[in-house]
Amino acid sequence: MNPDLVHDIRPSRRPIGMQTNASTKRLNMAAKVSGFREVWCDPTNMANIFGFSPMQDKVKRIQYDSNVEDAFIVTHKNDDTAKFPRTKEGLYAYKPTGKYIEQIAYLKGLLPPEGSARHWKSQWPSNRQVSFMSSVKENMMGY
Repeated sequence: MNPDLVHDIRPSRRPIGMQTNASTKRLNMAAKVSGFREVWCDPTNMANIFGFSPMQDKVKRIQYDSNVEDAFIVTHKNDDTAKFPRTKEGLYAYKPTGKYIEQIAYLKGLLPPEGSARHWKSQWPSNRQVSFMSSVKENMMGY
């Protein structure tokens, strides 16, 4: 749903049908989630959703122990962890870290915000030039 959290957005080679309690729609766009895999992308959806079994196939471990904390703890193969605490709506959600946001910006060819994550800056060539451009359609999307 959120194009700021994915990279390489493009037409999907294999569109899928998605059915919810609200409607049925065809998803025609794909994107990549850093460290995960290709996902379907639709900016009109209400949330970014990951299925439990595809995540379990990709990560080292998923833990949930309500006696300890009401959250899913996902441990990646490099031992980094991501916490999905329960929201007031009763869903389990992950808030992306600044490091993840900067990684996506880097993969999209955008410079990270000034003063953030110095380790990323060392990977940028000193002669790198970036141009930002918005279309009228993109400018109107917020209104």
